[in-house]
Amino acid sequence: MSASNTKNEIVKASRRRRNIRSILLGVLIGLALVFAVFAGRYVYGKSKDPNFRLADLFGAGRQAESASAEFFTLPENDIAILISSGEAGTARHESEETSGAEETALPSASAAEEPSGTEETAGDPPETTAAEVPDTTTQEPAETTPEETTAVTSEAAPPETPAVLSTEPASETAEKTEPATSGEPALITDPSDIRYHLRQGGMEEDELGSCRQLVAVQSKGTKCSLYFFEKTDGRWKLSETPAPASGIVGRNGVTAHKVAKDGCTPAGYYGLGPCYGEYAQVQTKMDYRQITEHDLWIGYNDSGYYNELIYIEDMTKNPWVSYEHLIEYMPYYRYLAVIRYNMDPVVPYAGAAIFLHCEGGDQSTSGCVGTGEEVMREIFAWLDPACDPHILIY
Repeated sequence: MSASNTKNEIVKASRRRRNIRSILLGVLIGLALVFAVFAGRYVYGKSKDPNFRLADLFGAGRQAESASAEFFTLPENDIAILISSGEAGTARHESEETSGAEETALPSASAAEEPSGTEETAGDPPETTAAEVPDTTTQEPAETTPEETTAVTSEAAPPETPAVLSTEPASETAEKTEPATSGEPALITDPSDIRYHLRQGGMEEDELGSCRQLVAVQSKGTKCSLYFFEKTDGRWKLSETPAPASGIVGRNGVTAHKVAKDGCTPAGYYGLGPCYGEYAQVQTKMDYRQITEHDLWIGYNDSGYYNELIYIEDMTKNPWVSYEHLIEYMPYYRYLAVIRYNMDPVVPYAGAAIFLHCEGGDQSTSGCVGTGEEVMREIFAWLDPACDPHILIY
């Protein structure tokens, strides 16, 4: 009997140990699930922040943007390749991304961040950029080599507006073209000539239609340069105000095949407007409305309002699962001009909420084009709906 009792006790003790192990394992699994839920909610909440980048989760802080503007042009040998290859220009101007979210026929962008909780929830701003060269001032560009830098200067730019840099005296850039050989088009290397941007964007001047104001965005990685052209008396010239400026594009650069939430800015030629912003009144001729707490830009792909701005009277009854609550993206949306990408027609999963807006000191966007706040103020004052303003991104 004693042996039997001892055996039973051993069995019971073994069962107790298994039960304890099972309980402990259950507790650990439960804690892991709770942690996963909270981590998921944290990442989801951060994804609505236009400035959020995955690197931020590991303590990688944002670096302040260089105070100097970065301007660049393709080396001449690369330009020649683009001109001789009809495919390069055409691919760059292909219908953007009937599949995605918020990119260049120039080097495809490397990973880097627009605001945008939705594009990337719905889009980005949380998403810079020559008129005749005014003069001489030559400075050392922030991160460019002589071959990548265009001789351009701007007069007395406001403190918030990046200065346009130059690596060569203005006299050395007077020659805009090189002689054409054997019937080939002349090689244009001067970014103050609109034909330079049209060729790199895969376009011809007659494709501009009724447009008489053009913002040309020349990208390289997550950086870009913005050039503002206006057509007067039948001739295109570089605007003096706004002057050429630097900016940023999507954290994954520019692409001609954009899809939702890819972190890219769509390459192509698009209309601009309407405009929105923080203030009740601004200086602009464009259709403008102040952003309110009831304004949502829908990024829900299965919605009939995808890539549209809607007004929600009672935000507590907001039914949308993917959107940008515009007022939450200040100061990025302090000045915002809609880039009319994926609007006619609207294609689900092709990307939404692509804007031209303030860069807010970021190094990239979620798919938009960003530039300095003072530059945006000048753009607002310059844009004129009678001139059918457009933007060319490449």
